[in-house]
Amino acid sequence: MIILLSAKINHNTKNKKTAWELLQEIPDTVEQRRIDREIAAIERKYEETRLKKQNFKEKNVIKKINFTTKLSKKDFGCNAGKIWNTLDIYGSLNQSSIVKNTKLSLNDFFIGIGWLARENKISKEMNFYKLGRTNLTNEIGDNAGKIWRLLDLQGPADISTITKVTDIKIEDIYSAVGWLSRENKIKFLCKDRQLIYELT
Repeated sequence: MIILLSAKINHNTKNKKTAWELLQEIPDTVEQRRIDREIAAIERKYEETRLKKQNFKEKNVIKKINFTTKLSKKDFGCNAGKIWNTLDIYGSLNQSSIVKNTKLSLNDFFIGIGWLARENKISKEMNFYKLGRTNLTNEIGDNAGKIWRLLDLQGPADISTITKVTDIKIEDIYSAVGWLSRENKIKFLCKDRQLIYELT
């Protein structure tokens, strides 16, 4: 700023402007530069936020696609096997302990529970699961029947449609999907990045 001022004083000696008058001209330039820097910083933050949102959306799409590609009868059976092995080793466990030991997602956990219930290999007492003759037939089997009837009448449906029409909780829908998958009565399609269930 001092260099700018001295340059202006030397240049404007003919105009006879005082140093104070020249100093009055400089803040406009300095202030304008400060405003320009602030605007540039805001634009950078906006662009960073936009890119973060775009990356977040892309990651979610990738997760959805990966989830749909994982869904197959073979994988359901493997996930059910992981739950069975964990209960065989550790005995009676709650949901969080099984998920931690098997490293399954919650959806895969509930699908595996439905699969094992259909095989009559798992029971639930309070909040604990254990191997043995199932006591989940009424709970999971009834929900599986509702979903089967819905898909039979309406045709293919996604999880949100099934939830709205049947009024079944999402985790119970996944258990029923595991049940129906074990019976080989349901298949899955990926349409417009959404998982669609339909009868076989």
